[in-house]
Amino acid sequence: MVRLYHALIRSLLVSIVLLPTWLAYVIPFFRMKKLGATISPEVWKKKHRRYARRFYWLSVKLRGGLYAASFAFRVLRLSP
Repeated sequence: MVRLYHALIRSLLVSIVLLPTWLAYVIPFFRMKKLGATISPEVWKKKHRRYARRFYWLSVKLRGGLYAASFAFRVLRLSP
């Protein structure tokens, strides 16, 4: 039961942090590539500072869980 609780809480934390981060980068990128909008480098730096803090908090909170997930994805990508 404890493992189920941890899995649910961790997946909720990951989705709360990573989904807004992904959207924050994808939406301006889409606007830039498809709609021709110009986005200044200051805006990208501000976004990076904001979301890097959240991602760092998440990685500390999960204590290496994201590293393990990235390793698993890398292994899956490299396998034939």
